[in-house]
Amino acid sequence: MKGFSTKCIHIGKSEEGIVSPHVVPIYQTVNFDYRSAEEADSILTEKKKGYIYSRYRNPTVDALCEKVRVLEEGEGCLAFASGMAAISSSMVSALKTGDHVVASHKIYGGTHEFLTTHLHRMGIEVSFIDTTRVGNITDAIKKNTKIIYVEPLSNPTLDVTDIGAIGKISKEEGLLLVVDNTFTPPPLFYPLKVGADVCIHSATKYLSGHGDIVGGIVTGKGTFMKSLEGTMRHYGGTLAPFNAWLALRGIKTLALRMERHCNNAMSLALFLESHPKVLRVYYPGLASHPQHALAHDMFSAYGGMLSFTLSDGAQPARRMMDAMRLCKITVSLGDVETLVTFPSVSSHSGLSSEERKKAGIEEGLVRVSVGIEDAEDIIDDFAQALEQA
Repeated sequence: MKGFSTKCIHIGKSEEGIVSPHVVPIYQTVNFDYRSAEEADSILTEKKKGYIYSRYRNPTVDALCEKVRVLEEGEGCLAFASGMAAISSSMVSALKTGDHVVASHKIYGGTHEFLTTHLHRMGIEVSFIDTTRVGNITDAIKKNTKIIYVEPLSNPTLDVTDIGAIGKISKEEGLLLVVDNTFTPPPLFYPLKVGADVCIHSATKYLSGHGDIVGGIVTGKGTFMKSLEGTMRHYGGTLAPFNAWLALRGIKTLALRMERHCNNAMSLALFLESHPKVLRVYYPGLASHPQHALAHDMFSAYGGMLSFTLSDGAQPARRMMDAMRLCKITVSLGDVETLVTFPSVSSHSGLSSEERKKAGIEEGLVRVSVGIEDAEDIIDDFAQALEQA
């Protein structure tokens, strides 16, 4: 199979047995029975392939992992109960007391809190830098550095980080490059193909795409995935079979949905950029974006996320959001519906005002996860809402 859409639909089937279900079943079971004590011994000691306990592995979850592994072109894949479970488990697997992490200063707020609070408690140092300047990476690396952590498109200001260039640095320095690819899922971008060692998704977002599950996915290379499997088993943040089944179903339309998300986001970004009440639009597809050329080279499309500010600040932005009829005020992203939020009181509320200012997150910054409705309807809703701002 060569085509991305074909892989989305056909990869990830359960193994044939007595019956061959067309759709992967939900294996809603904790345990798995064995036909003999000998078979149990072989499977429990991992001499024979099989299932032991759904905290370890589950056929429905395995089908999801195989689908994402193939789509991301990774060597291994594991599914977690949430995106943060995937991120935190990956960090814990690769780090120990005394280690050092270099991270972008513009990342998801939950990740920022984990790095500053929980890793600090473990005696792990973190340096937050502007990763859009590749030279900053080299300057920040220390003798005890183990991980570089970045997002291709920053949340929520949509800065572009050159993953390929950082991948070369990580290889030269023998470091683990961990990329949160939630904003730019395949077919938009493939971090593992340009030097990343670990690729993380909040499957809650674009992979499942319908706002009805919480989940996380990690794909990666080499021995890291084996180490991560042990962490997942012992920390217990395993994805539930039903959520895996919903994600499997959602990914079947990933290619179609991402095309519409991206087209709609571009249309909305152009509309907002031309609106007299809008001060600034953050979207890498716009020629005005400072890293538009890099985004053009890196991504097959510019994504479904954008942010913007109004000329008169936060209060008009609040009036605009209150006036919206079609678009929903809520905290997540990657849904089929268009979602709007203030990052300062949602995704990045855990940061101090100084940290938010450093990350470019103004109080009146509006983040939009552009849905797959008709573009004209999305634009009409913003137009009428802006009139009341």
